Amino acid sequence: MVKTKKGSWIAYIGWSAFANLLLHGLAGKIKTGRDVAKVLAGGAVAGAGLCGLKKIVEKISDGDERKKLLPHNENTIDVDTQYELVYKGTQKWGTLQKAESRRLTPSQLAEIDGLNFWEKQRVENLYYSGQSNCEDIYESTQVTGVRNVLSNRDGLADEVITNFYMGKKKKLTFDENHHLSTELNINPTFKTYWRTYLKAVGNFIVHNEDKNLEEYFKANNDIPRPNFSVLSEIKEFDYYGLMGGTQQIEVELEIYRMNTVNYLVNTKMFIRDTYCADKDDIKGIANKKILTQSLPAFYVLQNCFGCHPFVTEIIYKHSDIINIANL
Repeated sequence: MVKTKKGSWIAYIGWSAFANLLLHGLAGKIKTGRDVAKVLAGGAVAGAGLCGLKKIVEKISDGDERKKLLPHNENTIDVDTQYELVYKGTQKWGTLQKAESRRLTPSQLAEIDGLNFWEKQRVENLYYSGQSNCEDIYESTQVTGVRNVLSNRDGLADEVITNFYMGKKKKLTFDENHHLSTELNINPTFKTYWRTYLKAVGNFIVHNEDKNLEEYFKANNDIPRPNFSVLSEIKEFDYYGLMGGTQQIEVELEIYRMNTVNYLVNTKMFIRDTYCADKDDIKGIANKKILTQSLPAFYVLQNCFGCHPFVTEIIYKHSDIINIANL
């Protein structure tokens, strides 16, 4: 910090008093010795005040002053350098489903996927109705068609459908500014998942701080993945129609010790799923999926007409403070 020497303060106050006397004299306001004394005293007080202000400004601008926690955006916190970094690394849970685009006849598909007579019959009916009809069913079937389970905010429904028809396995990534990311904070399914995720991280901090985090999570693969297959959320959110049950979570994780009980956890999370249809979407009379035509049409488009499955990814960033005394 830059310090003001005592001699400099006295000189500054003296010059301020003299300048005040000169100004008042030129203005013709000094008549008696008492006026001289009052003007000198007033100038000295003003000079002392300016010196104090100068000192405050110097302190604020001092490069050695600690920065406070400042919000980087709505969900993340920039880290004060005084906090001790406990862990920084990347973790991944789950495996993405392997899916392919095929051009099989109903008979070939039934044999390869093990469809029974009724399931094969259903595939045949859709196949011989033509690709255009299957697309109409896939997109627009009441309640379960893509345009009913996905909104077109940010052009989402159009983007998903176009990528399925022509994307050739191109991954669709939605960053932290997309509504799919920003609305995770208010989604009931994800909020429940996030509490479980933070509890798992907190348990590591409490019980395994001196051990290797990589080994801890390998040995305790207890981080679940959010399952967005919640029918009641279809109208309000877009997760059901895009992901359903997610298959893979990857996190870039930072943990900082703030004090003996509080830890700052910075997370950048990649939530992934494979957008595809498989034999489970066509099989089984008791399967609830049998009640809709949209999923079987999805299955036929992918496996008989060569439409393209692809990976969907939502990027989510958040900062949380974990109080280990409350675990």
